[in-house]
Amino acid sequence: MDYKDLIASNLSNCTGLDKAQVEGLIEIPPKLELGDFAFPCFVLAKTLHKAPPMIANELKDSEELVKGFDGAVTVDTAGPYINFRIDRGVLAKSVISEIISEGDQYGNRNIKVPCIIDDNPEKKGKRLGEVPIIGGRDMIEDAADRYGIDEIVIALPAADPAQIRELIGICQKTNAVVKRLPDIAGSLTDSLSSS
Repeated sequence: MDYKDLIASNLSNCTGLDKAQVEGLIEIPPKLELGDFAFPCFVLAKTLHKAPPMIANELKDSEELVKGFDGAVTVDTAGPYINFRIDRGVLAKSVISEIISEGDQYGNRNIKVPCIIDDNPEKKGKRLGEVPIIGGRDMIEDAADRYGIDEIVIALPAADPAQIRELIGICQKTNAVVKRLPDIAGSLTDSLSSS
């Protein structure tokens, strides 16, 4: 799923702005805690004759903003910005469910997702469907060896570039090919993880 495209469509429907214009205005917040995507409401202030923070607060509760996300996004504001946070759990569950349901036909390869890495210590030992969450990034090298992983997918849409570089550095210590979910989300025929 192309999250930025869906956000742009939904914002366009809510605001009456052209979708291409909205897409050009969508930003990646400077801090991860602000979400994955942000839309500045300054462009609407002149038309609506309201302050951008007021516009952001009014728009954030619109059902139209979350249309098509199936619970995978939350919307909040930070001053004049509407912030969108992608739920990694919903995202991962959706992708893994698709892989499991398609079985050997997924990507025309025998795909298996042997494990999930998540830095949230509360998730360690839990499962997402049938797939165990084995620990944080410190487990990447061990998991690649233990499960014979030949592809690792970093599923952090719009993550901080420094964080992505750090994760790629860890993953490159393995023999696995490293991919980022935004690079493959538009075409889920690519594999996520093989053993």
